[in-house]
Amino acid sequence: MSGENLERIILGMPRQFLESFQAAARYEIVGDFSEVIICGMGGSALAGDLLKIFLEELEIKIPIHLVRDYSLHSLTPATALVIAVSYSGNTEETLSVFEQARKRNIQTIAVSKNGGLEKLAEKYGAIFIRLPDFKTEPRFATLGILGAIIRVLMASGIASPKTAATWVKTLGEIDIRATQNIAKDLAKKIFKKINLIYTSYQYRAVGFNLKLKFNETVQIPAFSNYFSELNHNEIASIGNHELTKNFFATIIKFKKDSPRMEQRMLMTSELLKKYGVGNEIIKPPGKNEIEEVFHTIFLGDWLSLFLAQYYGVDPTSSATIEEFKKRLG
Repeated sequence: MSGENLERIILGMPRQFLESFQAAARYEIVGDFSEVIICGMGGSALAGDLLKIFLEELEIKIPIHLVRDYSLHSLTPATALVIAVSYSGNTEETLSVFEQARKRNIQTIAVSKNGGLEKLAEKYGAIFIRLPDFKTEPRFATLGILGAIIRVLMASGIASPKTAATWVKTLGEIDIRATQNIAKDLAKKIFKKINLIYTSYQYRAVGFNLKLKFNETVQIPAFSNYFSELNHNEIASIGNHELTKNFFATIIKFKKDSPRMEQRMLMTSELLKKYGVGNEIIKPPGKNEIEEVFHTIFLGDWLSLFLAQYYGVDPTSSATIEEFKKRLG
């Protein structure tokens, strides 16, 4: 994938959400559900993480759990709704959880382009929601997957349908290039550094999204953590020694972060600078929380585009992952 193609994909991300939302609109899901289990890996699971930021806005009153594993928890009740998500349809952990859920007669929805997940849905007579083929890697299809999941939750009566209009309007009007210059400046500072991405706990999925993009798209090490947990452990590792020169910290602050949380971020930034760790506090643009979160997702995409160009890497090549899959068999 060239830089031009990746830019085209980034600019088309809001359309992903709308297309997937519409693709899932024809299903009615009946049940009195006690909890939701979203199972997936990588970019497919990330949509579930992002969803949890908006539980209050979506008026979701039951727990949402994420499973990034081969096994469904033994205590998962029969009244759960399991949503198995795999963009490719062939993620073995997701296939395993799907089959376990169906064998236990737990209502399960499959969300994918095709692949093994579609075949399992057909085998067990489960609802299969076909994602549009966005012709991209799963990590760049997160908004499309999120659109399908939200529509499933609305169809099952778990999420409020009135939220849909707000999301559609926001994504239809959002300026995707709003963080492009921020990303360009930040990429120059991050280049040849190991990036540490810090957010508050509420927005940890946003930090993980940036880490994922750096790891897979740019193929560089990056790590995410959250306040105030990191002030109780990770900060102790930032001492006055040679290792600290290899790090750069990106701290992301949202409007809903409390004054006390902002104070922690500022003090952490000062302490990092004292020990030679470059860092920057980013305040994403946006009139509301939805816009802030989406702008931060786009920031990660622009960053990965610029850094891939700086390092001269193919943003679609994941040679190490492919080698691992071959060894795993």
